[in-house]
Amino acid sequence: MESQLIFIIIFVALSAMNYLIRLLPLTLLSQWTLPQKIQVWLRQIPMTVLAAIVFQQLFVEGENLSWRWDDYWLVGALAAVIIMALTRNLFLVAFGGPAVVLAAGWLSPF
Repeated sequence: MESQLIFIIIFVALSAMNYLIRLLPLTLLSQWTLPQKIQVWLRQIPMTVLAAIVFQQLFVEGENLSWRWDDYWLVGALAAVIIMALTRNLFLVAFGGPAVVLAAGWLSPF
């Protein structure tokens, strides 16, 4: 019973801290207008993080770089890039890349 109470107290305290950490900068910075260069830089952060995650998933195996064409994820990512370049349709990319990965898995002789 005592451990459950401690867990609830810790959970509530961490939730409050998480909320405050997100709320305070939002309320304080909402009064200022950031310079245009900083706004442009901040808009690039989500795509940069996504690119870093995808690059690591596709090209790093253990501690080495990997460029194997039998890697279905690499083939699917390449297909997604080609679909995006040709159609500029996010719906087709979201379903086309995974469809290529599934097809490559089914057609693989292994």
